[in-house]
Order: sequence, then C-alpha cells, then structure tokens
Amino acid sequence: MSFSTAELVALLRRYQAAVLEAVALMRRHDFSTTLLAIYRSGPLGPAGRARYEFHGSGCLVRLPDGHCVDFDFGFDERHEAARVDMLDPGFVQDYYEQLHGPATNSTTLFLALKAGMEALARAGVLVQPDVDYPRFCFATDWHNPQPATFSPNAVPLGDEPALLAQLDRFCYQLY
Repeated sequence: MSFSTAELVALLRRYQAAVLEAVALMRRHDFSTTLLAIYRSGPLGPAGRARYEFHGSGCLVRLPDGHCVDFDFGFDERHEAARVDMLDPGFVQDYYEQLHGPATNSTTLFLALKAGMEALARAGVLVQPDVDYPRFCFATDWHNPQPATFSPNAVPLGDEPALLAQLDRFCYQLY
C-alpha cells in the first residue's frame, strides 16, 4: 500500500480538520472545573451526539458524524505554546480506518503512512521535530509561533501547574 503525495496531504489535512472540529466542540462544552478534576469521558455538543475520552496526553473524540479522531495535546518549547496540530501516523491510521474501514493489514497501512510522512518531511512539506519519535507537523504550521487555527497561549517553560492551566484554557475557552 502507498499513497500519492496529493492523497496523503489531503488525508492529513482532513485529519487536522477533524481535530479542529473536536477541539471546537470541547471549547464550547461547559466544563465547570479543571482538567485534573473533570470526568475522563463524557458527552459533547448539542444533545450529546459527540463524546470525549481523555487518555494520557490526549483525547479521543467521537464526532457528531460518528467518526472518531484521536490526538495529543502537545507543547512547543520553542514558542512556549500548546498545540494540537501534530500528526502521529498511528492516530492518522485510526482516522483513515474510520473513513475507509479496517485495513487488511494494519501494519502495512501504518508503515505506508509513516513512510509517506517521512518522504513529505524530506521534501520540506512536513517537519519532524523529534527524530526519535514519529510525529510530524506541516512546515507552514510549525514555523508559525502562534498558529491562528489552533490559538495557543504562551506558558513559562518548566511550570507544570501553569502548563495544565494553559491546557485548560486552550481546550475549553471559546475561540
């Protein structure tokens, strides 16, 4: 299995759009307390048609259309900003399978996505901030210290409570 450059870029942008939809639903949700105290899962959106489930450093959101999108809350130390625009091949694979059904061979699909993303990084379309971890970002987004689409706010480095508070604001404030 392989993807053309156009197919892969379209898939990655569609995945990012789904993440944005999930974050927008989360920001409009009435969380009355902080990340540390809120329920780990629950309904979102009008009539609770969407659901969220926090895990580790991220969240899985079932969107109102029934598709699921999984993403991590990241931190960009260069700009002291939180971000959700990173592209993890495993999360993109899960999203692809939401759209197209389960892959005949999940390992082959994962490796094709990872290889395609690495090729896009070599071409300068994506960047891979940490070569030891297969997570990518569109170069145009990575080089923007405050991507307007994701609206990150600055947090002092090494300040864990401030980072958690920032993630609260980042995820749950209205645009």
